[in-house]
Parts: sequence; structure tokens; C-alpha cells
Amino acid sequence: MTDIPHVGDWLSVAPWRDRSVSLIYISADRERMLQEHTLAGKRTIVAIDDPGTLLAAWHGQYRTDVRSVLGLQQERIARALD
Repeated sequence: MTDIPHVGDWLSVAPWRDRSVSLIYISADRERMLQEHTLAGKRTIVAIDDPGTLLAAWHGQYRTDVRSVLGLQQERIARALD
């Protein structure tokens, strides 16, 4: 299990390609929700061009951490998944 720190630049230390990290997308109109832990699925989610909500979730040692992903952060995640 990977424990992501609560401070600092969590984007650079999260194991984005690992199956333990999930991306969760909720469309702006709340009609569509996607959750993916596969590399291909995560690439599909970060490619969505919609002002919906993007969350990143991963299992730590004692809990599951969930973070909201903002626009520029989404681009950094997309690069990390290449």
C-alpha cells in the first residue's frame, strides 16, 4: 500500500500508473460517473473535456485518501500516465 503525504506536492509522489490509484469522474450535470483503476481507463478519464469533478483516490496504510483534482493538476496526471 502507498501512503501519500498530506502536505507538499502530492501530485509528484502519487503512483499514477499503479492499480492502487483510482480516478473518479463526475460530470458537471451529475448524470455520468466513471471510476477507473486501469491505466487505459485513467487515460480516458483525464482526456475528458468537461468541467465536471475529478477525484483521485488511493489506499494508504490505514485509510483511503481522496483528493480533488483541478485543471492544471489534471494535465500533470495525464503526462504521468504516458
